[in-house]
Amino acid sequence: YIRNLLLAVTSDDVSAVVDMSKENLERLVAESKEITADQAMRYIRILSELSNQIRYATNKRVLVELAIIKMCRPEMEAKEDTLVARIRELEKKIEEGYVGGGAGADGHGGYGAGPEGSGSLGQGGNGAQSTAKLPRPESVPDDVKKVAANWRKVIDMTPYPQKGYVKHAIPSLGSNGELIVAFEKNTDKVFYTEGSHHEEHLAELTDIVGEVAGAEVRIRLEVNKQPGSSEGTDFPDLTRLFAGINVVIEEEE
Repeated sequence: YIRNLLLAVTSDDVSAVVDMSKENLERLVAESKEITADQAMRYIRILSELSNQIRYATNKRVLVELAIIKMCRPEMEAKEDTLVARIRELEKKIEEGYVGGGAGADGHGGYGAGPEGSGSLGQGGNGAQSTAKLPRPESVPDDVKKVAANWRKVIDMTPYPQKGYVKHAIPSLGSNGELIVAFEKNTDKVFYTEGSHHEEHLAELTDIVGEVAGAEVRIRLEVNKQPGSSEGTDFPDLTRLFAGINVVIEEEE
């Protein structure tokens, strides 16, 4: 299974190297978005070592449990591939706006609530002002605000293989107050606009967003511009503005 994930990560056309049904292939491609080639190779190394150790071991269960823990906790090893995995995790946290070690704007450190509760990056321990602050839209509808504040829940409620696409998307705000779901790649967006059963997938995403918001939400699908790419538009990530904010939508009587 992990070998197939590695092939999906590294191959342009995984269907040419992996023999499985179209449905399972779509799920494999979606799941491969949640793992890097380095991670997959590290998992394969750990499991290969386990295969050799378990052959003559009397307490096989302990070895299996230790191997699983190693796969989940790269810091338990000091090998090159585990160090690479830890560095990638730190880079990911930095890209997502996490700052550790200094006092944030909320006085506690990390990703604190900045001025006006914007959730922007605050001041570090050395007093230097971060440049990662996002502009707050003048007006954000409560339903969109609530979806942005609970975007993690939207991802968790989304089944595979859709989860792989939604996980790398961001919620943003359209010019008419609609929720923009900005995908990482155009191929991710196509899954909801042109792919097989795309109407069912879009309806499912709309239902999940509506359930999280507690109201019917208008959705527009777009592609978010990635660093070094000319594809897509640079949409502001609303999760950085409203993450952790408890938004209550009052129903009209």
